[in-house]
Amino acid sequence: MAGGLICDGHGGWVVGFQRKIKAASSSTMVECWALRDGPKLALERNLQGVLVEIDSMALVRLLDEKGLDTHELSNILNDCRFLIDLKEEFNMCFRKQIGVPLRLLYFLVAVIRTSSFVVFASDPNCL
Repeated sequence: MAGGLICDGHGGWVVGFQRKIKAASSSTMVECWALRDGPKLALERNLQGVLVEIDSMALVRLLDEKGLDTHELSNILNDCRFLIDLKEEFNMCFRKQIGVPLRLLYFLVAVIRTSSFVVFASDPNCL
């Protein structure tokens, strides 16, 4: 399961998202999907001044590396780079252990979801 949350400048809910990943080979792959879906959703909603927080140093390093055309995650890494570069308002930073409770929350919510991609326009009832 990959997911994330987009908040306003005061920490209030804007939109949440979750993707079911059937064959995730690593936690880094799951993080890649979340990083791809978050900026894509922000672009679709025309959100400005987006700060992308990542808690995977492995993913940060992969995004910084060039010449990974043969890496198993090269396609999704390129998608992530493209989406982030597409909008100048995206800023990215690394934060240790952000969203650990949120991951658990999305896992619990995902148990009752069957769609491969879900957007939460408001916070789920279990919050």
